Parts: sequence; C-alpha cells; structure tokens
Amino acid sequence: MPGRVLALIVLLALVLQAREVLALAPQAPTWTRAQMEAVPPEPARMRFVYGTLDTAAAPLLRERALGIALRLFGADSTQVEPDRAATEAELAAGAVVLIGNPRQNAWTRRLCGALPVEFTPQGFRWHGAAYERPGDVLALVYPNPLSPRRFLFLIAPNSGAALGRHAGFLLGGDDWRIAREGELVRSGAFVQTPTAPWRYDPALDHDRDADRERWTRGLQMLGGGALVVRAPASLALAAPTLVAGRTLLARLDAMGLAAPRGRALTLTLYRSLEDKGLLARDTRPEHVDDSGAAYAALPAGRDAPDLWCVAAARLVALGGTTRSRFLAPAGAWLAGRLEGEPLECALARVYFGRVLPSAADAATRPEAWRSPLVTAPARALLARAVWESATAAGRRVALLAL
Repeated sequence: MPGRVLALIVLLALVLQAREVLALAPQAPTWTRAQMEAVPPEPARMRFVYGTLDTAAAPLLRERALGIALRLFGADSTQVEPDRAATEAELAAGAVVLIGNPRQNAWTRRLCGALPVEFTPQGFRWHGAAYERPGDVLALVYPNPLSPRRFLFLIAPNSGAALGRHAGFLLGGDDWRIAREGELVRSGAFVQTPTAPWRYDPALDHDRDADRERWTRGLQMLGGGALVVRAPASLALAAPTLVAGRTLLARLDAMGLAAPRGRALTLTLYRSLEDKGLLARDTRPEHVDDSGAAYAALPAGRDAPDLWCVAAARLVALGGTTRSRFLAPAGAWLAGRLEGEPLECALARVYFGRVLPSAADAATRPEAWRSPLVTAPARALLARAVWESATAAGRRVALLAL
C-alpha cells in the first residue's frame, strides 16, 4: 500500500511537471500584425517586466520600465514588476514589455528561443550581423510566445549605458530598431501574410551600416597630393570642387598654413543633404570629423560648396580641434564664404542690422541661445583680427590657439 501511494505521488508529480513544461512551450505567430492590432487592447492586463539578474543594471532597467509604463502607456505603476515576481499567467494574459537581455532578465532568457534574434555572451546577432558593443541596444515587437494574439515588446541593451542612451521606444511602423550609442543603425518590418505572418525578408531590413559600406565602395577618387576628393560616380560637382579646393589650399600654403609633409586632406561629397545625413550622420552642408576629414553636400539653391570645411580640415591637421567653437568660423574666414554667400555679405548683414557682437561677446559662450547667422560671422571676423594683430612669426600659433 505505501508503495502504491508513493507511485501515485511520483506519477502526479510527473504529470504536473509535464503540464508546466507544456504550458511554457512557446507558440509560433498565428495572427498578422493587423489582426492583432484589431483586437481591443486590455491595458490593465499589460505587464512591464524588468530584469534583476544583473544587479548593477537592475535599477536602470526598473527606471526605464516605469518610464515606459507611465509616459507612453499611461499604465498603473503596479503593472511594473521584477522578473522574479512576474508569473506565466500574468505574461500570457496581455501584452508584455520586457526590459533587459537574457543576462539581465529571467523572462527574456526563458523566451529568447522563440524570438527572431540570437543572443550571444557579449550582445546579440541580427540576421548576419553581430551587435556586441556596449552601446548597442535592440528594440523588438513580436507576438508574445505565451499568447501569440498579444504583443511582446522587448528592449535588450548590451549594457546599462546603452539603455540610458536608447534612441527611443519602439513605436510606429517598424518591428525592430537597433541603436548604437543612441543612434539608429538598423530598422525594418516583418512580412505580414495570413499564411506566414511575422516572416523576415531582407528587402524590408534597412541596415544603415551596410548601406554606408556599399556607398563607400562605389566612390570615385579624384586628385591626389594635398587634396583627394571622394564622390559618387558621375557627380558633376566633383571636378570643379577639386579645383576650388586646391586653389584654397595653395592660398593657405602661401599664408604659412601649409600642411605637415605627407599629410593629404580628404573631402567626401554627397549628392544631397539627405544622403549626407544618412551616410555621414550629419545634415549640415559641411563638417569636419575628429580625424580631420572633410564632408560636404549642396543644399537646394546652391551651385558650389563654401569649402570652409577644407580650410578647417587644414587647421585640424596643424593641431586645431574639432571641439573648438572657432574652427568653423575660422574656416569660413579662410575660405571667404559662409552659408552660400561671400563672408563679407554675411558680416554686412549683421553689422548694418546692429546685431554684430563685440569681440568679447564673440569670444565667449553666450548664456542665451544666439543664431549662428550672427555668431559665425562675428567669430570669423575675430579669427581674422587675431591673425592680423599678431606678428608675422606668431600668426599661426595665435590662430591655432583659438
């Protein structure tokens, strides 16, 4: 008799264990996104689950979960809970927001096998590309594996710092977004068909890093020596810009601002400001990066770049810094142009408009915002005054001191 009771107990335990395993078995997507969105939402059943496995990141994960719940969904803060307290029944009852990767969040760890992303010890892989830098973060919307008719939102940062610089919670038409150091680098949407909902298609995957690499491989090189211009094939702007850039650099050489021997300057041209923004991540008509390379694109209505970026790049090669507020104005003075017009026109406008700052005001950082259409010409004039006031032997040092 005792043996039979023991056998029944063991059998019952096995049945209960089997039921638990069966309940945890993930389910594949069955509804399209449109079908899921057509179901009336149940905000009270939504859960915001943050990870506690990484004790160092847990406070920031909790803060982000609370922020998403309160600001974006207007949810009750009691719907925010740690992974160790969240139950399977709660997660299956409504939409779920998981904050944390499998190393940070126990529920992400339990469900990651049913999600279309591969997690690694250092980060994650998304369809052929590894994202394992500390600043990388994935935001994903997908059917909840515990209840495929409801949504699961996942924010999986590689580090707490990545979460703090996240480019924004996933909303809108995208189904995934990958950010690096707070900047969007990849996004896309799944194919939604009744027979195969939530299917990945490379044609709907916008990989900005891959776009940038393909674009760079297609560039043509013009010139050599002091200046190399990189531009898309058949860009008519490239040849005249090379001539103008070489003329400008020759003038700087004559002024005593010659580049160190063997130091070539690179100028990359884009077909449009939109291309420059997507590929160089800077929508200004011209800029210089920390390595001293120059970049330019023509805004609508202009037929030639100012090339202040070329002059500024030369100053960087001589020891200037891209962090200086005087670099672009000094480049505008040396190039003689600013915002598509001669520098003298820009100066005359602020002078006769009686808004030209004093030298002291131009040299300091104003407490209140002031238009660069005022500060840039004023600082360009200040750079010229510093150059002309110094002795011939000390001009270069004085200018670079700015």
